Amino acid sequence: MSTSHLKTANANYAGNEGSHAASALHVLTQPPRRRRGAGRWVTLVVGGAAVALMVAWASNRLPGKGSAAAVNFQTFEVTRGPLEITVVEQGNLESTSNVDVRCEVEGRVGGGGGGGGGSSGPGTPIIWIYKEGEFVEQGQKIIELDGSGLKQQEIEQQIVYETARQALITAKNTHAAAIIAVDEYLLGTFPKEAELVEAEITVAKENLRRAEGYAKYSEKLYEKSFLTQATLEADQFAVENARLTLKAAETKKNSLVEFTKKKMIADLQSLRDSAEASMKATESKFKLEENKLEQIRSQIDKCTIHAPRDGMVIYASDRDRRGRSDSVEIKEGALVRLRQIIVQLPDLTHMQVRAKVHESMIERVKKEQRVNIRIDALPNLTMHGAVQSINNQPEPGSWMSSNVKEYGVLCSIDEAVENLKPGMTAEVEIEINRFDDVLAVPVQAVVQKGEQSFCYVVGNAGFVARPVALGDTNDVLIEIKEGLNAGERVVLNPRLVVPEAREQASQLDLRKNGNGNGNGNGKGVHAEPTDSREKSDRGPASTDGTSKPKGKKQKREPKDES
Repeated sequence: MSTSHLKTANANYAGNEGSHAASALHVLTQPPRRRRGAGRWVTLVVGGAAVALMVAWASNRLPGKGSAAAVNFQTFEVTRGPLEITVVEQGNLESTSNVDVRCEVEGRVGGGGGGGGGSSGPGTPIIWIYKEGEFVEQGQKIIELDGSGLKQQEIEQQIVYETARQALITAKNTHAAAIIAVDEYLLGTFPKEAELVEAEITVAKENLRRAEGYAKYSEKLYEKSFLTQATLEADQFAVENARLTLKAAETKKNSLVEFTKKKMIADLQSLRDSAEASMKATESKFKLEENKLEQIRSQIDKCTIHAPRDGMVIYASDRDRRGRSDSVEIKEGALVRLRQIIVQLPDLTHMQVRAKVHESMIERVKKEQRVNIRIDALPNLTMHGAVQSINNQPEPGSWMSSNVKEYGVLCSIDEAVENLKPGMTAEVEIEINRFDDVLAVPVQAVVQKGEQSFCYVVGNAGFVARPVALGDTNDVLIEIKEGLNAGERVVLNPRLVVPEAREQASQLDLRKNGNGNGNGNGKGVHAEPTDSREKSDRGPASTDGTSKPKGKKQKREPKDES
């Protein structure tokens, strides 16, 4: 916020009556930007000191009946000025472009022992890893995983592979011999046997022809009594024998062609096909064992991981929706599972902020809204950017804050700033709205009576309850659309000094605790909390007089950017 805005806010609180009171209220309304842990206690202590200072100033400046009234009496002058509506949240720096380096080593390979040191566990141990936060160059070794178990598997698999290769060689030779056997019979054995049978038939025909000639000649000699009966019968028997021999040779030829050939071809082809199937099965088994060996060797190579590009080494850490770590701590000796991200190499030249916005304020956050970004490590630097994306699902929370829903918001950074590192804590101030000239009062000056909002205006006769129409708020100041005029003074702490407000507030407290009748007649008056811790549980007042839930770290004061 500009210097004039800050001066306006200080003037509103102090009423331009003394630099001592103005500086005291500036301390009270200017909490530190880093609202975490001990910082909140420091704010309360400083705020308490400022309140005491204001009380002393008010007791000297304002009249009252008795010391108690003087001590509790605080007012605020209504003036016009600018009013910024912002949401302030915490976030962390991250790169817009991360290269994830994953574990590519399986816990088990091919049913053998574990990938890490022979263990049967689900992960592979890290035996060396590059120091986190250091820069590496592309191709430089950054991780070494335990590959001793894989090397033992390689030796065992090499033996299985050689056995399979030997079986494949035998199977191929058997198949080749079976193919040759078929060709050998068709082109060699069968023609040879067929020629032998043809020769037998030829000899049998010639023997038959000669036997028939001898028999005819013997018959003529027998008729002339030159041969005996026995000699004639012998020549006739020779004819019959030659005829039977020829018939047997012809039968043998027919059997060879019609039956023996077909049977031998079928047997040889069956042996050939069987040898081919056996060879293919052996070849498949060989390829399987070969692939296993190559896979093991590939896994051994993957045990050494090199940087895919230049960058800073950041150890990965995943968390589940309960906020618990979903992976082991990345360090030497830790087990990492397959496809687990081990380290990230962010692009440090393009950074962004991931902030978490409370569910009560997420609807007011829109894309392209301007953002002011401050880094804890660079307190004198203010960067600028815009809202880039808003998550539709709430962020994972821890078990201690399971009921708190926050949504991730990514904010770009316009400037190119050196020395930014992923994980740095950042404060994001999202500009929701801005009014240049409006009436505004502190939120604690507004009380509610039923559904109507009131401010107690200081008059000559005392305090007058003035109904007001409310506008937007930044949880420190709230816009007054109707009901007040510039220059009027309103009571800052009506719950303490206005009897009606104090009485009705007590009744409301009783009803909250279950001790009142809670008739709901709408006559109670509820003062806005004055303590910063009490106010943090309530939201900004709406235009209809109701109270809205608020963001966890909504902006609470104008910021001095001079």
